[in-house]
Amino acid sequence: GDIEITDVVAGHDVNVSTTSGYVTNNNVSANDGIEIGTVSGNITSDTLNSNTLSASTTSGEVRVNMLILEKEAEISTISGDVEIGIGESSDDYSVEISTISGNTNSEKGKDRKANKEISVSTTSADVTVTFSE
Repeated sequence: GDIEITDVVAGHDVNVSTTSGYVTNNNVSANDGIEIGTVSGNITSDTLNSNTLSASTTSGEVRVNMLILEKEAEISTISGDVEIGIGESSDDYSVEISTISGNTNSEKGKDRKANKEISVSTTSADVTVTFSE
């Protein structure tokens, strides 16, 4: 079923998963990491703040409006578009996008000097990563 999490501040990890349903996260912070997974359903998030983020879906979209990271994000889909909005400047970030069939749009590429990394992997989907500059 669908899962909605709003206004959560966690001292450690936040783990959310469902087999068939939408996952909605609004204003979620975790000192360690946020892990979100669904087999069939969209992941929609507004304002995530965490050390790390892992978001995956087999058949569904991943949309994060404002993401603030300390280290890394790994996002994966088989069939579903990915839109990530980073709430920071691109200066500290490295972005790596892998898709077999889909368009990619990112203001930043691979940067070995960056201390924060975003990795997006999809089989058949469009991927967009933007930064607030």
